[in-house]
Amino acid sequence: GKAPSVFCVAKPKLGDWLLRALHTVGLSPREYTEMATFWAGKFAQVSESESVMIRFLNSEEIETQVGALRIDPSPDVLLRVYALFTSAPACGESTVLSEGGSSLSASEREALMRVRAGILGETETERARAGGKEREGRFFAVEWGGSDLPLQDFPFANNSKVEVKEAERLERSTEI
Repeated sequence: GKAPSVFCVAKPKLGDWLLRALHTVGLSPREYTEMATFWAGKFAQVSESESVMIRFLNSEEIETQVGALRIDPSPDVLLRVYALFTSAPACGESTVLSEGGSSLSASEREALMRVRAGILGETETERARAGGKEREGRFFAVEWGGSDLPLQDFPFANNSKVEVKEAERLERSTEI
């Protein structure tokens, strides 16, 4: 498939960018606020880097690298958002640069909708584009997590093997 999008964000803008990006990918306000706060806080302490690169895993990568998730009874929709982060002195050439404005650029939004389709599938993504109330009356399970990797281990290509650190793994919430 197509190479995944790697987003590059100036470190001071990371929190705001994550709020917008995670909202676009499908998290609720409570979920995206928790995830953005956690990760922006982690990088606030990394002094030597100017930028943070972020890559979201697709559902297949999450299954194979983070692990399968079985919920009983099975939810109508399972949204698993897993991001890989790395600090970088500067943005690489092939990254989707964040302009750091008060809203996402068209190219960022498009790339994030592809991320969403890679996580939830096209049908759910079309439903979202059409402004559907995705969670209304449905059992919607959400899991979010991430890993902070050294730059040399950062997977720019699809299905690169990633060592997922157990400790930083997961936050789960289910909504009905």
